[in-house]
Amino acid sequence: MGKPIEINTGVWLKDPKLSMCSPATRGIWFDMLCAMHELDRCGQLTGTYVQLGRISRCSSNECEMAVKELLNTKTADVTECNGIVTITNRRMNRAYEERNAVKLRVAEFRERQKRDSNVDGNTNVHETANPSELYIHISSNKSNSKILYDKENNMYRDSKHVFTIRCRRNICCRNKN
Repeated sequence: MGKPIEINTGVWLKDPKLSMCSPATRGIWFDMLCAMHELDRCGQLTGTYVQLGRISRCSSNECEMAVKELLNTKTADVTECNGIVTITNRRMNRAYEERNAVKLRVAEFRERQKRDSNVDGNTNVHETANPSELYIHISSNKSNSKILYDKENNMYRDSKHVFTIRCRRNICCRNKN
């Protein structure tokens, strides 16, 4: 069973570029879209006309005619070099690029969080409205500790640790003796 595909019928039916294509080309294009979705959802298919014909379930001649029609109507981006044809669905390719950009941003954020923490590599600091309280989540014990500010010693404390704040991002922790 394949991956579910979301089809916006309004876009499909109202696209003037696609409407200029013959019914055979629209059917081949739909098969190509399904193949793009099944492969990796990057919005591109690359191969010879024989290979693309197999993917889109038609002969190589029908595939070549459909690709030329898609190129002429500017329904798809088509490049051909040394007999290798690349067909790109702009919308699917844009969504693929956006997904990769989000994935990269999330990975960078997680790496930054990991690098910036100092207590077992797993501390997140959240300041509260009251500056005399600070909540630190230490994921090694999976509990939120309420930490109170000691004004005399300029330190934050809980029952097991003493935290010294050197700057907003630098928190040092040592066990109480």
